[in-house]
Amino acid sequence: MTLTLEQVAGWLLKQDAELNGRVTVGAIDANLDRCVGVYNDNRASGGQRICIGGAACTRYDYKQVTLRVHWTTNPVTAEKKAAELYESLYGLSHIEMGGVRVVAVDPGAAPVPVGRDVKKVYEYVIHLKICCERNDV
Repeated sequence: MTLTLEQVAGWLLKQDAELNGRVTVGAIDANLDRCVGVYNDNRASGGQRICIGGAACTRYDYKQVTLRVHWTTNPVTAEKKAAELYESLYGLSHIEMGGVRVVAVDPGAAPVPVGRDVKKVYEYVIHLKICCERNDV
């Protein structure tokens, strides 16, 4: 089974009660002033990771995900929430997300500020590289 955005979103919801009803997959609700969108990272490129010996010998896969933290019109509050999410992911290893065993999560160097939306809500992105076990081998 391959790790899905829905499984990542479900895991996030379990980590932070404040996110209840505020995590969406593939888009954010721009009517909310506090939400987190979970997206496939469009920066992911390159070939597939296949070990010598083929797919049957490839035990790990990578999922690249972007979290878009859309959080209030207060820049301090928005930065704090992005930092909280980042810290919950930093150094994370040997967990399960929706039944998929995750070996390690790399949230990059830091949350990246991307400015404000048309309603002046501050946004940050966190680019995740998730290494997970393949259970189809």
